[in-house]
Amino acid sequence: MKGADHTALHRTDHMGGEWFLGLDGEMTGNRSPIEHQLIQIGVYTSGSWLSSSTGPDPRPQLFVSDIGYDTWNEMEEAMEVNGFTAERIRAGPRPEIVDQNLVVWLEEWGVERKKAIAIGWNVGIFDMPYIRHYLPESAKYFSYRSADLNSVCFTLAKASRFSWTALKSAAKRHAEDRIRTDMRVAGSKKTWHDAGYDAQASYFAWDYLWSLITLREVHEHL
Repeated sequence: MKGADHTALHRTDHMGGEWFLGLDGEMTGNRSPIEHQLIQIGVYTSGSWLSSSTGPDPRPQLFVSDIGYDTWNEMEEAMEVNGFTAERIRAGPRPEIVDQNLVVWLEEWGVERKKAIAIGWNVGIFDMPYIRHYLPESAKYFSYRSADLNSVCFTLAKASRFSWTALKSAAKRHAEDRIRTDMRVAGSKKTWHDAGYDAQASYFAWDYLWSLITLREVHEHL
């Protein structure tokens, strides 16, 4: 699939008073936030819509933090995927501290309550319930609406001759390419299943898919 032109897209994380933010969480399991814990959070804004002749906005574009607990429940499969150890979980800042720090980050960017729209793969049904449970003050800044990338891929598949899986693969490849070339962002480990990396990747995948939505003839640009 061919890449699309993104030169005019970098202001789109702040539209109509709402903020579109890449978001990802790593958890100790996938059953529910009652049974399992949120152990890492990543939130990303492109920030470039505020860039000017004086250079990029100096505020950090990426918020990423481990979240620690004294005790927790875990699924072996989940821990194998995210690579967290017991020592790392115990050493992380507690949820209330991370919650306060994320609120500060959101307010530094001028995000108003209920105005942030989380972007991610199944973000509304999976990640956001953990955010609301473990980071309740930060959750107040997020809308109950979300930009689920799987749903976007399904929708675009209906409007084109490509499958939703092909669109998803193209969006993820684009995201990986963007992260490799975007050296301004620091803090993530440049690997999948790190919440910082995945938050950036979700934003860039959305940026790619959004560019396709704005094109009259979707199939000519894939």
